[in-house]
Amino acid sequence: MTTYDVTIERDGRFWLIYPHGIDRVAQARSYAEVAPMARACIAMPQSQKRNSISIGDIHVKGVSDVVEQIGELRAQSRRLRQEATQLSQQAAKHLHSQGVPVTDIGAILKLSHQRVSQLLVE
Repeated sequence: MTTYDVTIERDGRFWLIYPHGIDRVAQARSYAEVAPMARACIAMPQSQKRNSISIGDIHVKGVSDVVEQIGELRAQSRRLRQEATQLSQQAAKHLHSQGVPVTDIGAILKLSHQRVSQLLVE
């Protein structure tokens, strides 16, 4: 299977599709049509079957850098949430081992007593 990246840009009501390494342009009415239309565009001059062509990255002209940055920030956010959960669990277990009631632990950690109970059994 051969993978091609494509760049797209909006032109009126259509997406213009520029497959990398192919000197052809296709168009699609919606983003959902971009990959199938790109495969069709690539397959035509190459005499390849469409199912042997994979579309890799779709770069949207003018916003690809922002989209990449958003992805990085979301990944960072997931890591930070996991770290916060681990630290909350450590603190909850420490306080619980000292006999602190679950409702008080929740108030200290700014969590519901239900969430504290979950952290104590995880």
